[in-house]
Amino acid sequence: MFSTFAHSGVDAIQTAKKQFVDTFAPTQEIKKISNEFVDAQSEYTKKAIDAGIKTATDFVGVLTDRTPYVEAQKFFQNFFPSTAPVAKKGK
Repeated sequence: MFSTFAHSGVDAIQTAKKQFVDTFAPTQEIKKISNEFVDAQSEYTKKAIDAGIKTATDFVGVLTDRTPYVEAQKFFQNFFPSTAPVAKKGK
């Protein structure tokens, strides 16, 4: 969902750049070269956004995984006797 918003923002900026080029470029060759550059920027920026989102999502997944903590707790419990009260036998 976030990538959709980010990609839309990139597209809006790149569209404005292309309109600027179409308005102020003096020749067709310069327009073509400039628009190809804008397209390359767009592609690169979208890939960078996707990579950043994937990296952040993977980090959150690793940091919120409880498995290492549960395993560590079980390991350390072996070193300490149980603290549960022992019931005395009746007379």
